[in-house]
Amino acid sequence: MSDEFFLAVVLPGIFLVAGIMLLASAVSHWIRTKALLAKGRVAVGEVIALAVIPPQQPGADQYESYAPVIAFKSAYGYDVRFTSLASSYPAAYAVGERVPVLYTTDGSEPPRIRSFHDLWFLPALLATLGLIFTALGGGFLIGGVPL
Repeated sequence: MSDEFFLAVVLPGIFLVAGIMLLASAVSHWIRTKALLAKGRVAVGEVIALAVIPPQQPGADQYESYAPVIAFKSAYGYDVRFTSLASSYPAAYAVGERVPVLYTTDGSEPPRIRSFHDLWFLPALLATLGLIFTALGGGFLIGGVPL
């Protein structure tokens, strides 16, 4: 395989496929979030702890992040506890803080804090990256833009 073929076809093709996969993942997350908003119930939860998430690549510039651990009572009176999938540094919530929670009574979706970050950040990030990768890969393949 020549370098020209690799740069003109293979590499843009990889970008295009990666972009399409990212867009598909964004759509999937968007659909799940919309379903949770449509059929979910709202409760008021309380941050009972902050789970420490170690850095992915420990180093001098890396910090641990904090994911809130939330407790709430469901509509049926069950005590529910979950750790948010979204973490941040510094911590976005304080222990004792009350937060709105979305959950399904059938447990088909994990509960989430009702905030932009917990509901929409991941689909928005995946869609943005997917559009960039798809545009680059498609542009290089279709337009023959030299790398």
